[in-house]
Amino acid sequence: MESRTRRLARLARLLDQQKASLAARQAALAAQARVIDERRRELLRTVDGALAAHGLFVDLLAAGVKRLDAKAQDLKRHEASLAVAMRDNARRLRLVEARQAGAAQDEAREREKQDLMELIDTASGASFRKGP
Repeated sequence: MESRTRRLARLARLLDQQKASLAARQAALAAQARVIDERRRELLRTVDGALAAHGLFVDLLAAGVKRLDAKAQDLKRHEASLAVAMRDNARRLRLVEARQAGAAQDEAREREKQDLMELIDTASGASFRKGP
């Protein structure tokens, strides 16, 4: 009987050792689970931060593109007004050139007229001198 009691005691000790070993393994696994869970949370925070930063970047990029589009439209309007002004200036330049050409022609005609008048005066004076 004593041997049976010893065996039972030894089995109880082995059972207690296994329970302690299992409890230690369970604690180690729980610690690993906590580490894994914390890493998962950290990764989720990182992903959330990256998504938020990406969203902010996309918003800023869209705002930049919108500003560039507005500037492009302003430049197109300015270019159109400059083209109109350039056409007006070219038209005015042609008018000025035509007036200058007309004035030069008028001056040339006036000089020719003066030259003809002088020639007539000279010719008339010479014919009067030859006269009677």
